[in-house]
Amino acid sequence: MNKMMFKPMRTANLAFKGIFLLLLTSFALFSCDNNDSETLEINTDQANIQVVNTMFAAFGKGDIKGMQQTVSENTVWNYNGVSPIPYNGTYTGKEGVANFVTNIFSSVDVVSFKVNKIIAGDHNTVVVLGEETQKIKSNGKMLTQSWVQVYSVENGLITRMEEYANTALAAELFKN
Repeated sequence: MNKMMFKPMRTANLAFKGIFLLLLTSFALFSCDNNDSETLEINTDQANIQVVNTMFAAFGKGDIKGMQQTVSENTVWNYNGVSPIPYNGTYTGKEGVANFVTNIFSSVDVVSFKVNKIIAGDHNTVVVLGEETQKIKSNGKMLTQSWVQVYSVENGLITRMEEYANTALAAELFKN
């Protein structure tokens, strides 16, 4: 009879160990598949893209205050251009962003502005490829070009923007 009692207890022990090992393995696999840093990175990338999209939506409406809400107090925006492009240069802070956009809108009529692709880069970088057509107010010439903008986004705000475009063409067209 002792042997009979021992056998069910042994089977119960093995079943318990099997369930325990299954749960432990499942937990380990779940932890590996849902690595916190990977999950945060994916969520952060999407959130960073959303911040840039929100900024573009405000730009499209000419809403400078809306754009300023998407940038940090110490943001740095740099349009990598040359003279005589009137919005060429580096702009700092929320007021700098307002000055940059004001310089654009006072110098050109934006005929078309299109974002072709947005790419989330490493951690806090968002790269935007686009194209635009501007009518230069001072001489009526049309500037059509492709551009690349590189954004740094931290804590839900844009901390830096670098824009690269065909500045040789733009400079030539801005000459009167």
